[in-house]
Amino acid sequence: MTTKKAAKTAKSAEQELSFEAQLAQLEEIVQKLDAVDVPLEEAIACYEQGVKLSLKLHKTLDQAQRKIEILTQAGPEGIETESFDEGDCQA
Repeated sequence: MTTKKAAKTAKSAEQELSFEAQLAQLEEIVQKLDAVDVPLEEAIACYEQGVKLSLKLHKTLDQAQRKIEILTQAGPEGIETESFDEGDCQA
């Protein structure tokens, strides 16, 4: 049960990190995995965390790209804006 609490705490802390902090965390994971002396179980856990972070970072970048596309759509009177629904970016 303690493991589940720790996992929930780690997950909520991960969600609160900025994009840049998450990217730095991913870079640390990659460096750790590049080390020769990482035990297999730890390497697998790091890899799983890295994949999750990578997917989250890609989603954030996709959403930012979509926002930029929406903001730069030009109409007859110049730049138009429309509301952004984060659901539009989800695959």
